[in-house]
Amino acid sequence: MNLTLPARTWLALFGLGVAIYITIQALPLLRSLLMLLLIIGLLALLIVPVADRCERWGVSRRMTVATTLLGSLGLLATLLLMILPVLFESLQLLAVALRPLADQLELQSELVSVAGLAELGDAGQTFLGQVATSIGWAAGQLGTLVGQIGALSFAAFVAFVCVFTLVGNRAAAPTLLRLFVPTRYHERTANLVRAVSDGLARWFVAQLAICGYYTVSYGITNLVLGVPYGLPIALIAGLLEFIPYLGGIVGLVLSVAAAATISPTTAILVAICNTIIGFGCVYIVAPLAFSKAVKVPAALILLGLFIGGMIGGFFAALLTVPLITVAMVILRELRPDLGV
Repeated sequence: MNLTLPARTWLALFGLGVAIYITIQALPLLRSLLMLLLIIGLLALLIVPVADRCERWGVSRRMTVATTLLGSLGLLATLLLMILPVLFESLQLLAVALRPLADQLELQSELVSVAGLAELGDAGQTFLGQVATSIGWAAGQLGTLVGQIGALSFAAFVAFVCVFTLVGNRAAAPTLLRLFVPTRYHERTANLVRAVSDGLARWFVAQLAICGYYTVSYGITNLVLGVPYGLPIALIAGLLEFIPYLGGIVGLVLSVAAAATISPTTAILVAICNTIIGFGCVYIVAPLAFSKAVKVPAALILLGLFIGGMIGGFFAALLTVPLITVAMVILRELRPDLGV
């Protein structure tokens, strides 16, 4: 039996192959675009309740959105300025620790030149080659980091403009609704968006509580143990904890590094105390706070954070709980009979 296909079918298959090839080649771009749109949507839904309430108080929506976004950027800049003194202190300690090593290497090189041992000379050349390779690798990493910072800055600017347009202009949301949603679903979609926005607001409050937990706990521990820069480190940990796990880890590392300037015993005590604080947040405080705020089982929160962290690291973990919140709100609105 001969299978014959018309020319139109062959043309369609060819077009499908071209489309699949283009899609595969554009997957990195599509993934970045999807991630950017997701962040813009979550930010817009999160800011909408604040803009609505401020508008009832006589504050324009655009002023509210601009103040909120610029305030967030100001917090990031403040965080950077707070972390720099701790980094400079660590670099100074590293320089002090490396001076004896440098003197010892200089003495060894003089012995090599006097003794004329070829083997040691070759070892020294190998060591210098490894150092040069390490410096080259570090320079390459620095260039990559600068490129990533530039790309992230542009993405942040695009997100700023899009969120400002969506939330600051009251006519933007109805226009999108008329453009993408059939008329008979307008009311239901609007109610669903409001419910999702309220759910994200509750998640944000829970996230603030977790950040406060790290700030207070690390602050008290560092003050009691006399850690230099104790309060700035606690504030850094609290602000960074908006990204799950990151604040606790950075706060632990900075606290131990600062405590090491006092004594090894202080560094060990700080490491033990802050590790207990971190475990308490990860396994008790964070799951309970999120489960109470968004009415999701704590086990689901832990599972989502684990999966998000394994898939995309800290940034994916940041989006995990908001996405779980959105999914649960939509499920409750569309299927109230399930009782979830």
